[in-house]
Amino acid sequence: MICVMLVGAVWAVYKSPQQHAGFAALPVGLYAGWLSAAACVSVGVVLAGYGVMAKTAAAYTFITLASIIGFTVQFTLKRAPSYGIAVIWALVALVVGTYDVNANVAYLAAAGAAAILYPTLKAFRLRS
Repeated sequence: MICVMLVGAVWAVYKSPQQHAGFAALPVGLYAGWLSAAACVSVGVVLAGYGVMAKTAAAYTFITLASIIGFTVQFTLKRAPSYGIAVIWALVALVVGTYDVNANVAYLAAAGAAAILYPTLKAFRLRS
């Protein structure tokens, strides 16, 4: 169900009006960004929990997927930097939460956050 919510939220942020972004694109972008990360994390946790994938493989796969989705949406959206901020926030939370358990997973999440920073900053500049 969270994946269906993700698709709807990303669609909504693309369709949100560009005028009055503070009331339209920015809050929807925050929600869609959070769902982008949460959907990937939840699918990874479920697949690892049911033994479909090893925990580390699931973490690598779905952190990479969250990073690709986050970068692609923010890069093509070219506005609503709140989307990128939410994905970066979630990836940084993964860095903090996994560093002591598996530093390589934390490094991957940090790399994803760093990659999404570029289109997010670009979206901020286009707003000014």
